Amino acid sequence: MPSEKEWLTFVRWGEKYGDIVSVSVLGRRMVVINSVQTAIDILDKKGAIYSDRLMVAMGGELVGWKNGFVLMPYGSRFRDSRKRVHQILGTNAAFKQFLPIVELEARRFLKRVSGKPDDLFREIQKMNVANLMQIVYGYESQEENDIFVKLADEAMDHFIQCTTPNTFLVNIIPILRHIPDWFPGAEFKRTAKEWRSTLHEVVEQPYNYVKQRIAAGDARYSFASSQLEDGMSGDKEFDIKWSAATLYIAGTDTATMLLCPDIQAKAQAEIDAIVGNDRLPRFEDREHLPYIDALALEVSRWHTVGPLGLPHSVSEDNFQSGYFIPKGSVVLANIWCEDLRPLITPSHVYYLQKHAP
Repeated sequence: MPSEKEWLTFVRWGEKYGDIVSVSVLGRRMVVINSVQTAIDILDKKGAIYSDRLMVAMGGELVGWKNGFVLMPYGSRFRDSRKRVHQILGTNAAFKQFLPIVELEARRFLKRVSGKPDDLFREIQKMNVANLMQIVYGYESQEENDIFVKLADEAMDHFIQCTTPNTFLVNIIPILRHIPDWFPGAEFKRTAKEWRSTLHEVVEQPYNYVKQRIAAGDARYSFASSQLEDGMSGDKEFDIKWSAATLYIAGTDTATMLLCPDIQAKAQAEIDAIVGNDRLPRFEDREHLPYIDALALEVSRWHTVGPLGLPHSVSEDNFQSGYFIPKGSVVLANIWCEDLRPLITPSHVYYLQKHAP
């Protein structure tokens, strides 16, 4: 198995071996999907048995990410958490109430980056986290040294490390999670304890901020404030806390346009022609900016943040296209594969090609 950028290796395997590639990693079966139709046949049409989440020993069990819906086992809690998020953020109509927040943070971002252009990537990340903190918790982050932003950065870095299969041996041999902390070679247990403490702070501190603001009567509307209610069960409150934390820790994105100055120039020309030079673009301008709209979608497609999506686990033995996929197999949809990208791509690609510089 490759130790980094596995999706590139999986593309080469797909070109050589076909749409479904299977590999055994220390006894664990991993199945990689490299085509649209196969992904639909497996993950959509057979979603009832392919929707379970992989048990990640370091990230899920030892650090505690199994409580967030990213690594939560499939079941009623998972469905309730996803439904809860979708009701507030999952549609254009529901999200519309948060658009003024996004516009405000975009203006703040432009002001900061105009004074520190060399720190562009960091400023983009800061803007993303600031947006999510407002949307999820109604919290306006500080320009510098914000404790919640710092915690989110740390937790996201920990998440990436503790869920990557080859970073910790315990992710490949899960039984190692049971060895005592003092045992030789158990440094990962001590690391997990530190990261679990950070994750606890990430989950609790912003959530407690929302409760304090509600008690004071000045809470802003947010995902968390909209979910809290008097007399709710401890289990429901636990799930709301974790849903909120999972949303805001995931505040990452790409800066692909820095690599394409010619495309960027055409996008700027459309903004200048439609919006003019006396104000910044607003969301109501979107329907009049087809190139910008298509470009935003294409950036997400072309350089997707999660090239392999989320790993799935099959809950029972299954046959697909003549291949036997045993229960417990890890199933990955390789979005980086060109044939799979249309799964996340609407018809905007044709528009960009037709109007290419």
